[in-house]
Amino acid sequence: MLRTLLFLLTVTSTLYGQMATEPTAQPTNLIFSNIGYTKMTLSFTPSVGGADGYIVLKFKASSPPAGIPEDGQDYGEGSWWVWRQGASTSLNDSNLDIGATYTYEIFAYNGSGNTINYLTTSPLIGTQATMVDSEAPSIGTVSVNPYPATYPGHVVVTATITDNYSVWTTLLDYRNGTETSFENTVGVWNRTGDLFSFIIPESGVTKQGLFYRIRTSDISGNIESMMGSIPVFFSEGTVSTLSPEGGAYPIGFPSDQWRMFSIPLKLDNGSVSSVLADFGESGNSSWRLFDGSNEVRSTDQFKLGQSFWFKQIIFPAGKQIALGSGRTASVADGIITLRPGWNQIANPFTFSIDWALDTDAGNNVNIKGPIAYDGSKYIGIGQTSGDNTPFTELKPWDGYWVYNAATTNQILTIDPSGAIGAAKSLQQSFADADWRVQITVRNDKYEDQFNYVGAAVDASDDDDRYDLPELPTIGDFVSVSFDHKKSGKTMQNTIDYCTIGKKGYSWDMQVASNLSGENVLSWMPDRVPQGFIIRMMNVSRHEMVEGNEYRFRSENMHYPVRFKVWIGTEEYVTKMTASFENELPNSFELHANYPNPFNPETRIRFDVARSGNVKLKVYNILGQEIITLVNGYYETGRNYSVNWNGKDQLGRPVASGLYIYRLEAGKIAKTKKMLLVK
Repeated sequence: MLRTLLFLLTVTSTLYGQMATEPTAQPTNLIFSNIGYTKMTLSFTPSVGGADGYIVLKFKASSPPAGIPEDGQDYGEGSWWVWRQGASTSLNDSNLDIGATYTYEIFAYNGSGNTINYLTTSPLIGTQATMVDSEAPSIGTVSVNPYPATYPGHVVVTATITDNYSVWTTLLDYRNGTETSFENTVGVWNRTGDLFSFIIPESGVTKQGLFYRIRTSDISGNIESMMGSIPVFFSEGTVSTLSPEGGAYPIGFPSDQWRMFSIPLKLDNGSVSSVLADFGESGNSSWRLFDGSNEVRSTDQFKLGQSFWFKQIIFPAGKQIALGSGRTASVADGIITLRPGWNQIANPFTFSIDWALDTDAGNNVNIKGPIAYDGSKYIGIGQTSGDNTPFTELKPWDGYWVYNAATTNQILTIDPSGAIGAAKSLQQSFADADWRVQITVRNDKYEDQFNYVGAAVDASDDDDRYDLPELPTIGDFVSVSFDHKKSGKTMQNTIDYCTIGKKGYSWDMQVASNLSGENVLSWMPDRVPQGFIIRMMNVSRHEMVEGNEYRFRSENMHYPVRFKVWIGTEEYVTKMTASFENELPNSFELHANYPNPFNPETRIRFDVARSGNVKLKVYNILGQEIITLVNGYYETGRNYSVNWNGKDQLGRPVASGLYIYRLEAGKIAKTKKMLLVK
């Protein structure tokens, strides 16, 4: 019986195994090293007293779930939470998630199979995160083949793109200049290491320019993009005032009319004589071209971003211009240097440019504009031309005035790639005034509507951001401007605002024209304070302006007609008007000379009741003219004076005696006597 029991115990021990001895201690000193975006190394110190091996549980969390391994269960790697099992104390983990946190729990054990015995108390636990990828891929050098692109034809764009881990997706979008968003996308055509190549098809290479955007991302979702432009080469005759559409002169150039003019291509031969070859030699009977007030020579060059005054006479209205070979502008060609004062600029691209969205002018308070010319008047952003078309964009072939208020050169950037963002236009800038009055003058051919007076919180009675000097003129014109004191000198402004909060304001205004005839003056108030009234006086004629429209004549094309403008409370305007009128003479007056008798010099004073040409002459008692002391245009005013030194027109002293001096102004003549005593 005893022999049978021993046999059974022996068989049971053989079949099920004897449970191994439990380790006396857990491993210690868990260290993480070689930590990367998707990998790390674990190392630890073996158990004191030794162990047959270690089971490593791995959790994607900051702490392990409840549970311990069971003795006699040899789990094996990949079952339950077991990541590694064995005697190694240095382990490499890979294929981890970027920026994820992992917890490792390590148990020592002895034995194997169904005899395995775990030490389950106080396991070695450590937590570590992989590196966080917060850096987007980097887009480096971009090359284009061919450069410039050739119309028609496709183009290959190759970019160097790198990432600290791995580039995941990469795309290229493209559009032409008339499109406001990127609607066309191509994937990677070829990849060699860090070089990614894309093909823009022939349909994407147009006369309206070519813009692209490269978009790339990594596995962590970090995104990078870069925009650029590709100039497009055109053969001779491809680009004209008719094509592409959207230019400033779709029906050709007008005849015998000054217009602003520019070239929207970087030509292989941009000489004036080449571009305007069809118009013949320049001259008063063919065509004229001016850079501001300077006539342009036939050997001068057309440049991107620059405009000129142009008038053609030799052809009837509708003459077109076809350009020679050249390329469209790149974004780099949109960088324009503005000199202090007025600058004639142009849109360098073959498509229209949105001033507010595609330029950085709104970020520079010194840049004011743009202002266009429609053949009869200047117009600002938001105003309408003669054909009732609102001025909102810079068109190819046209020109524009932009003012630089700084004393140093300023940079204007025109970038239609979409990299600039919204800016603030001049129209928005002067609309910021708390209130304003627009004053317009017109005659039967020309008009000037771009004139404003008013008040704003941040304006001053000296210089401020609103002040805009009078625009340059060429040819026949009519214009309104306001006297503005600057550095002790009087200059003419087309916009002049004052500090807000006063009971009233006054401006000295003039209307100039090189045409004689009737003019019509009108004004339009905008947000003028309640209780304020507007009153004007034609100072040159000593005549109050009545109604909302005033007709007057320009009788001397060499001198402007002077006006006084008052805007304020009725009390203020009435008081200022009366005071000003009291200062003006009601009639032409010739005053007695002083001293009289005199030797050798005397002073003669006179008043001018209406602006015009005035003559003051001296005669002897025989009626012979001795000398002309005054012969010129005088504004309405009192106490003009001139000295006579007792000499004739040739500078010879005259004899003692009685002399007559005579004042002539139009049909008015007045005389007085004086005595020279030696």
